[in-house]
Amino acid sequence: MPDPATGETTGSSSQRYAISRGYDLPFRVVKGEAGATIQACGSCHLMSGQGHPESADIAGLPAEYIIRQMKYFKSRARKEEDRMGPIARATSDEEVRLAAEYFAAIKPIPFVKVIETATPPKTYVATAGRHRVVVPDGGTEPIGRRIIQIPEDVFRTTIRDPHSPFLAYVPPGSIARGAALVKTGGSGKTISCAICHGDSLTGLGEVPRIAGLQPVYIARQLITIQNGSSAGTAVALMKKATSSVTAVLFVPRVEGVTARPKAWGEPVADRNLLARQPGRLFPLMSSENRQ
Repeated sequence: MPDPATGETTGSSSQRYAISRGYDLPFRVVKGEAGATIQACGSCHLMSGQGHPESADIAGLPAEYIIRQMKYFKSRARKEEDRMGPIARATSDEEVRLAAEYFAAIKPIPFVKVIETATPPKTYVATAGRHRVVVPDGGTEPIGRRIIQIPEDVFRTTIRDPHSPFLAYVPPGSIARGAALVKTGGSGKTISCAICHGDSLTGLGEVPRIAGLQPVYIARQLITIQNGSSAGTAVALMKKATSSVTAVLFVPRVEGVTARPKAWGEPVADRNLLARQPGRLFPLMSSENRQ
């Protein structure tokens, strides 16, 4: 609501985002309330629905898909007992429906810029925000076969600003190799994603969009479907698509999905990144060097 004295919108950055776009916030499961026993959806997924690498981008997904995933979490067919399992079991069917309809109505925006490079900035995981950030001393390191995803602006991301996007560094050539896997299945290596998710990868019916999602999230879901941590009747359709995909192919396949030139902006190939690294550095609390 506008502050009577200043006329400015008050509340968290995520709530201000939703209010500024005319989204109604009538139910506690999305925005939260004092004394609630479960986390509000917006605390991890943001009120924009686009989340961070450790959560899912659910903006614009079909409401039926979101409801189905919550049923999988509730039944433990989809295993995530640190957060989503308990949340799903503590949330009523009506609250799930309201939340699903809210997020389904939001139009996603480009949120991740994919950059091909053999030498990304040195990073490690900050415990405060549960995401990678650039080390204060600078420098680069070999990327290997990794996806390294960092906030453009660490401070804004840490305070859950839904306007603050991410950069994803990937090995050179990943996007082109991924495009081949996504569009054609890579000459029999796997199944074309477009068959179910549509030629633009923006979804078909109750099948969700995968274009523009967080690349780390996509990789995580491919792995959990492959190892059985994410199951359920509808997930069975993905088993064949992931069964023959090895770890070597996960990065290119993910980047073929995430970097959508027409819909999400042209990917950038650049090996000299540090001089133009945007964002402020935030105190780093961990030297862990794993994604």
